Amino acid sequence: MKSYREQMDALHFTQAQKDQMVEQLLQTPQKNIRKPHLRRATAIGIAAALALTVGAGATVAASDAFFPLFGTSQTEIIDKIGRPIGASVSDNGYTLSADAVMGDKYSICMIFTLSRDDGQAFPVLAEDPESFLHFGDSSLSTGLFSGAHGTSRFIDEDPTDNKIQYVEMMTYENGVQPGAVTAKFQDLVQWDVETGESTTVIQGDWKMRFQSRYEDLSVSLETGQTPYTLNGMPVEIEEVSLSPLSIYVAYTVGEQVEWGQDRESGRESPEQAAQTQKFLGDFSLQLHLKDGRTIDCNDAGGSIGPEDGKTHCTKSMLFDELIPLEDVESITLCGQTLPITPAA
Repeated sequence: MKSYREQMDALHFTQAQKDQMVEQLLQTPQKNIRKPHLRRATAIGIAAALALTVGAGATVAASDAFFPLFGTSQTEIIDKIGRPIGASVSDNGYTLSADAVMGDKYSICMIFTLSRDDGQAFPVLAEDPESFLHFGDSSLSTGLFSGAHGTSRFIDEDPTDNKIQYVEMMTYENGVQPGAVTAKFQDLVQWDVETGESTTVIQGDWKMRFQSRYEDLSVSLETGQTPYTLNGMPVEIEEVSLSPLSIYVAYTVGEQVEWGQDRESGRESPEQAAQTQKFLGDFSLQLHLKDGRTIDCNDAGGSIGPEDGKTHCTKSMLFDELIPLEDVESITLCGQTLPITPAA
C-alpha cells in the first residue's frame, strides 16, 4: 500500500489529460445504467448540429502544410512520414482546419490553420503574435491513457493574410499510434507581457474528430554494455528510440526519488526542483551529427516516478528540425558517447 500511494503521488494530470480520461469514460460501455431517450429534435436543433459538423477541407501535401514550421528543409522526409488530414470546422466567422500530421513511436506533431472566413486580415494586436497568442482552452485526445508532455505555438507566416498556423507537438510516455483524434479548441487569447493580462481576440468553439495516419521511422538504439551512473547512482537504460522527429529515452535509477511532504500546493518546492534536476536534468542527452553540429537535448522534458525502491524516468525531445537518421554519427547518453548502432 505504501508503494502504491507513492506511485499515485507521482501522478500529475494536465487539463488535456483530464479531458482525455472523460472522453474514454464516455466511450466505455456501461452496464445497468438507464439512458434517457431523445424523443424529438426541432428543426432549429438539427440546423445547429449541422453547423458544427466537421467538414472535409482542402488537402495539401504534408510538406506544404508543414512549410511554416520546417520550411523547405527535408521535404522528402516530411512527405514520407507525414500525411495530410483535411478536416475543418467553422464557428463565429472563423474556420479551424487540421492540415497534416507526422509522428513516430512516442511523439506526434500536428499543424492546424485558423482562418478568417471573410478574407480580411487576421486580427492580431501584438508586434510578436507568435509569442503571446494561445487558445483559452484546448485539448488533443489520441484515445490513450498515458502521461504526456509537449509544446504548442502559433506561427504567423504572413501577418497581412487572413490566417495563422498552430502547431501542437506531444510525447506520450506509453507510446502513440496512428488512429482517431479528437481536437477541441476554444477562443483565441492574447497575453500582454507588460500588464500580465490576457484579452480574448476571437471568440469561438471548434471541435473536430479525424484519423491520423503517418509512417513511423523510429529505430531502437544499442546502448552498450558499460555500466551507467547518474550522480553516483546506478542507471539501467531500458530503451532509446530515435526518429527524424524526436528522441525518447527510458531508464531506471537505482535509488528512489524523495519528493518531500509538501505535494498539495501544486508548486514545486526548492527541494522538489533539486530532485528533478538530480534524476532528470543531470541525465546528459545529445546528438552529434556528421556535419559537426550537436543537438543539445539536456533540457528535454520527461517524467519521474518511484517504483519498488527505484525511480523510473523518461526523457524526450521533439526536434526543431527534421534530422535524417543517416546524418547522426553518435549519441551522448548519461555521460557516455556511443556510435549510432540500431538494436537487433
